[in-house]
Amino acid sequence: MKIKYKQKIVTFGGGTGHFHLLNGLRELNETSLISAVVSCWDSGGSSGRLRTELGVLPPGDIRRCLLALGN
Repeated sequence: MKIKYKQKIVTFGGGTGHFHLLNGLRELNETSLISAVVSCWDSGGSSGRLRTELGVLPPGDIRRCLLALGN
């Protein structure tokens, strides 16, 4: 049985840790009450190439946070 709280939560972060934090919070709280402020500064791997060659923000961290909060 999941314990559900009804607290508004705002998180700040990025990378793998933020994804895991949001996954855990989703188990304890109503997903619609969780907000995530995600940093988009990633320079490793293909994200670095996207940023350098195309001038776009790397989508990886945002995508993972959206997945973590998805139902």
